[in-house]
Amino acid sequence: MGGMITRRIGSFVRGDATPFQIISACVIGGVIGLAPPFADGPGFTIVALALLLVVNANLMLAALMAAVGKVIAIAAAPVFFSLDRVLIDGPLQAMYELVVNAPVLAWFGFDIYGTTSGFVVAIALGGVIGVVLSSSLRAFRKRMASLEENSDRYKKYNSMRSVRILAWVLVGGGAKKSYAQLSERRVGNPIRILGIMLAGLLLVCVYLAQSFLAGPILTFYTQRELERINGATVDIEEASIDLAAGRGVVRNIAMADPNDLDRDILRAELIELDISNSDLLSKRFAITLVEFSGASSGKQRSRRGTRIGDITQAPEPETEPGEKTIDDYLRDAERWKNRLTKLREWLDEISQPDPDAEEPDGAPDDTNEEARDKRIENEARRSKYRGVRASHLRNGAPALLVERLVANGIEVERIDDTFDVTAQNISTQPWLVEERARIVVTSASDRIDAEFAVGNAASGASANVLRFRYDGVPSSVISAQLPLSDPPLLSGGVVDLLIDGSWPGAFTTGIDATLSATPRNTTLSIPGLDSVDIDEFTLPIGLTGDMNAPRIRIADDAVRDALVSAGQDELVRRLSDELPDGARDAIDRGIGGLFGGDDDER
Repeated sequence: MGGMITRRIGSFVRGDATPFQIISACVIGGVIGLAPPFADGPGFTIVALALLLVVNANLMLAALMAAVGKVIAIAAAPVFFSLDRVLIDGPLQAMYELVVNAPVLAWFGFDIYGTTSGFVVAIALGGVIGVVLSSSLRAFRKRMASLEENSDRYKKYNSMRSVRILAWVLVGGGAKKSYAQLSERRVGNPIRILGIMLAGLLLVCVYLAQSFLAGPILTFYTQRELERINGATVDIEEASIDLAAGRGVVRNIAMADPNDLDRDILRAELIELDISNSDLLSKRFAITLVEFSGASSGKQRSRRGTRIGDITQAPEPETEPGEKTIDDYLRDAERWKNRLTKLREWLDEISQPDPDAEEPDGAPDDTNEEARDKRIENEARRSKYRGVRASHLRNGAPALLVERLVANGIEVERIDDTFDVTAQNISTQPWLVEERARIVVTSASDRIDAEFAVGNAASGASANVLRFRYDGVPSSVISAQLPLSDPPLLSGGVVDLLIDGSWPGAFTTGIDATLSATPRNTTLSIPGLDSVDIDEFTLPIGLTGDMNAPRIRIADDAVRDALVSAGQDELVRRLSDELPDGARDAIDRGIGGLFGGDDDER
């Protein structure tokens, strides 16, 4: 290895490299190194590699500059990100919109924050380094040419057998031009004839083998994008696509749970896609149908997953008098906040507001812009400022649209039930889709169902829907989530849970919903009082604020009214007469946590 490196260096100094070859190598190599990853901007990488083949640049120097550029791209990612925020979201935004939506150019990744800055830096830095290297090499060759012509001592030294052997080791064999001849060369042949042939051959091979290449490329791209969205390892055995037939297949996919890396949040044996490829040149994909087979959730992984990016921390809600937080009610509040945070991120992805739309009535100025900036900054922190897209630049049609998704018979670990999931109009730019995004989950036993419907579509006519129902949760599961007490607050029987309300979407900060908790045929044990058997009562609990850190309010008379409606007037009297303070707090603290659940016991 050491000998190969010294020969490369020696042949560069003693070889035919011209200033044009050196400068072009530094510039093209820098562009390759500072270009966005292939999955984000394949056009950039392909054009740069084609130029490297066709232009008669020094390949060794280009490889070194590409390595240097890659290091700079990683180290200076926050700087490039900030510079492109100014360019893309500033006075040049209209120009960027044209480029991002233009056929062919859409594949160059100019909607990635950092691409433009990296490109400019690559050209400038490559040009400077190329000029310095070529000037230094030219000066060295002139000095050596002077020694060749005027120094008898140098001529005698250069004719020694040992020196010639050393030169062969360092530089290699073959006839060598004199330093005087080398110093006279400026440009040489700017085109590499063999490179043109290789580039043409490569294009032919890609065309002939597109069905073979599509699989590995699609697998890589799909896995990378899913890991970015999921925030943890995604394993895919195979992904293939037949553009002519408009069909795609993904086999044996496993997505690790970012909050439990030993389990999969989703696993499927087969995913089949019907693809409309009418606008691929503009990097737009419309998937008419996605069908899951052999799907499950919560299964143990054979090897532990890896978290991708940083976990977004749930905010600390500012509560008003009478309001509390998840931390006040749940024993394992942190785990629930992490899961709700991931749910919030997913829902925000499918509910981004139209950046050019008028603000909702009563909303403060620049609400949409603030929501966009918040989403971009959060994604930048998770991805360490690499690969963040300016999705708001898209117009006409979204980059990706899933018109319908169906997954039937999903098995969920530790829940004796199966689930059907349907989704409609899931896209990367929801404001460009006329119909609203909607996700519906139902269980075979009809005990569980959920619906998320996002009215933030182009029509703007539909309200958002946030609904979750879970009937027959064992009271032991509920009690396991509440603060410890002996005996537990609830024992025996079941609890029905219903969340019903609205979810304003990404352009506001939270939810406005009511959680109705209905214990049935259970025993209520209040500290300091005898246990009481209760057939049924319903306690409404208000949830407002951020979805991942809601503020929780139980109305002043909610507990009393619930018990009275359950026929427990005597218990209400005893609470008022005998335990006016501690018992009331215990009930509020305990019953208020009924929206929790213990995964280990389900």
